[in-house]
Amino acid sequence: MDTNLHPLIKVRYGEGGDFNFIISTMLRGVWGGNSWYQMIPRQIFMKYYHPFLETLILKPDSRIWVACLKSDPDYILGYMLTNHDGSILHWIYVKQDERRKGIAKLLLTKFPESVSHITELGINLLPKINNPVFNPFKF
Repeated sequence: MDTNLHPLIKVRYGEGGDFNFIISTMLRGVWGGNSWYQMIPRQIFMKYYHPFLETLILKPDSRIWVACLKSDPDYILGYMLTNHDGSILHWIYVKQDERRKGIAKLLLTKFPESVSHITELGINLLPKINNPVFNPFKF
């Protein structure tokens, strides 16, 4: 972890201008990061999962936390989508070039009880966040 990086980063609430980036990266990440979803033709997955993600993001119980540069709050380094109390982790994402710098740890201040979306990489990371239960039906 690069401790010199943290003074340059702030965590803020997600805003409307973040939603397109969040939806597009989450769509690509869910489909590309899980071989089960890849069994669905890409066009079909994108068409039907996009409105589902919009509904999840706009749900009153959902919270989005964005890690960004203090000097440029519009520059997203990563983000996390949870329910209101953080007990359900829907998704956490950090840009490829920003990984292994502790950004996910900045976002994940509480260990979730469950995760609703998982990738093959995420399966390996579950022990680092206290082994939450994978439950794709819990929203």
